[in-house]
Amino acid sequence: MSSLDPEPLVILGWGRASADAPNPHAARLRQVVRYSDPSSWAVVLAAEQAMAPHSEACRAAAERVSVIQLGSRGPAESMERAAADAQQGLASPVRFPASSPSAATGLLCIAFGFRGPTLSLTQPLPQALPTAFTLSTRWLARGVVDLGLIVTFDVAQARSPRAACLLLSRGRTGEQAQEQEVLRYFTSWMDA
Repeated sequence: MSSLDPEPLVILGWGRASADAPNPHAARLRQVVRYSDPSSWAVVLAAEQAMAPHSEACRAAAERVSVIQLGSRGPAESMERAAADAQQGLASPVRFPASSPSAATGLLCIAFGFRGPTLSLTQPLPQALPTAFTLSTRWLARGVVDLGLIVTFDVAQARSPRAACLLLSRGRTGEQAQEQEVLRYFTSWMDA
């Protein structure tokens, strides 16, 4: 590796969660984000798990934590509600934000106070993950952020929404992030 090459991405934490898991954030944030979708809450819980070994560092770096959300689906329950309301000629400005594809990213940032760059790549994981890795690597290498999260969620008819998350940094110590390994981690949870 030359001195011009960015340090590799390293994984500091992994997290997985289901929307039916106990949620310590819901009561605290319910007035702010009253209509959040269960899939968005699953993302918050998965991120909390991924950040757990480094929670102090994440809190201290809140202004410099990026969040990239991957996946070809949006928050199904909230989107269905918005569509049903629209069929009746209604459009609630209070409910509408919870039905956008990036709603989980917004809730995650609200829950933990993150202010770094955010992006929602609404495409299948295999296509979105390389872009997320490239952006995370560049943002970390240029010093735009100190930590990065990559999150995804899935909604299936027969079960509660599930989410998975990685906490990333740059460096030579830690588990080096490999796209195929991350893809397997994400998809094995979603497909289980």
